[in-house]
Amino acid sequence: MAKGNSKPGNKNDPKGDSAHFKGVIIRREYPESVELKYTNHVTTQQTEHEFILSFFSLLPPDYMGDEESGPIFSSDIARAKCFARIAIPKSLMPKFCKSINKVALAVIDESKDDDEKEQEDA
Repeated sequence: MAKGNSKPGNKNDPKGDSAHFKGVIIRREYPESVELKYTNHVTTQQTEHEFILSFFSLLPPDYMGDEESGPIFSSDIARAKCFARIAIPKSLMPKFCKSINKVALAVIDESKDDDEKEQEDA
């Protein structure tokens, strides 16, 4: 993961879509062929030299029933369709995890602030 100087508004990068790595500017490109997908299930495998992340869309089993009887599932197996697998070198994984954690904690903190404001307004 490139150590970032990727703040929006940087005079060389108004959209905030570049980073600096060992003196080289990395311009990120998002081709139209790369689709944004939703994942609700991720697995991690470790090999000798890398971590493999597999991203799935998990679909619940079909069910029928009503509010009184509750759901009756047609199967006890849920389908999870893998749509992407990514290999990350072991040396990069600590930075990758730190980056994910940083973003996740910021979102959680923001959510807590919103909850506190709602409670104050109530």
